[in-house]
Amino acid sequence: MKYWILSLLSITYFTLFPLLLHADESALLVSGKTSYSSQTKSLFTPKEMKWLESKQPITYVYDPDWAPFEWKNDIGNHTGIISDVLNLIKQNTGIEFIAVNTDTWEESVELVKSDKADMFSAITQNSAREEHLYFTSRDIYSYPAVLITNFDDKGVYLDPAKDFKGKTIGVVKGSGLGQYIKEKYPELEFVELPATHDGFSSVQDGKVDLFAINTVTAKYYIEKQGFDDLKIALKLDYLYHLKIALRKDLPAEIISILDKSLARISEEELNDIFNKWTEISTEHHTDWKLLLQIAATLFIVIIFLIINNRRLNMKVKARTEELSTANIELGNALKEIKILRGIIPICSYCHSIRDDKETWHRLETYLSNHSDARFSHSICPECAPKVLLEARLDEEAP
Repeated sequence: MKYWILSLLSITYFTLFPLLLHADESALLVSGKTSYSSQTKSLFTPKEMKWLESKQPITYVYDPDWAPFEWKNDIGNHTGIISDVLNLIKQNTGIEFIAVNTDTWEESVELVKSDKADMFSAITQNSAREEHLYFTSRDIYSYPAVLITNFDDKGVYLDPAKDFKGKTIGVVKGSGLGQYIKEKYPELEFVELPATHDGFSSVQDGKVDLFAINTVTAKYYIEKQGFDDLKIALKLDYLYHLKIALRKDLPAEIISILDKSLARISEEELNDIFNKWTEISTEHHTDWKLLLQIAATLFIVIIFLIINNRRLNMKVKARTEELSTANIELGNALKEIKILRGIIPICSYCHSIRDDKETWHRLETYLSNHSDARFSHSICPECAPKVLLEARLDEEAP
């Protein structure tokens, strides 16, 4: 009975718990939507809310060659830091941003001037632009400008008015930095270039001596776009204040909405976006061709060592057999050798030898018993006459 109660409780728990959890999630989603709606209403004025509810899209232009801030990617889409910021504003307001693609920054400027686009995604503010544009009071990002040159340029640049005389300085046509630096140093020689990439290429190829650009883009191109033979020559006193700008013939509440939306984006979110596009990522690629070459080399070395080791073993084995045979022959030879050592008592007259048992033996008998030597009897030339004389005497004796 107890088992059935526990089983029933388990079935009830695992059946009802997911339903309750789903109900809680649904309630949270509804609560979140309600909370967001109330936050939106409290953030914007009635006029601003009315414009938002009209769901009017905003067309905008951007710099197609201004990485990492923004550029036109390989499939013709706006991408980069500014694109991500606009996406955050869209999430917060529901505004639909429609990019109008161009090939140069100059084309982008002309589209807004001719009322063919509503907004600049990011632009610096100056008096000339203020005549026909609203600007957000809040910066998207701010950073200084620099001049870049070739890495092998040995010049020391401290005062642009003096040190850059005789030098050609490249600027992007229609850029705020280009306008600023030309107005401040009119005595210098400037070359207008259609795009940012052209500026870096022109310095690299020696077509211009220096190129004016912001520090972020300079760092990005040098570290990530293969222009590592360039360097920063001088930091300028120009500070970029990137803002969103809108045509003045459009409702003023739009720029106010954009300003308030920018204010809602936290510093952490902006830093995350910035780091996403500027940090140098380390990618590990497997070079299979190199690995195969290394493996093939190791294989050849191993085969060589195996063959060489086998040959060495065969030589060692043959030498060992030779030494073994020589040792056997030496042992056999030692077995055949008997050495007589010490003082041997010998008769000074008959040359008989006395053994350790006090028995006297003929010389040849003793040597035969104590060595492997054998004797064959004969007569030496010196003794032969004596032996013959003795034999004759014995015959003549009666």
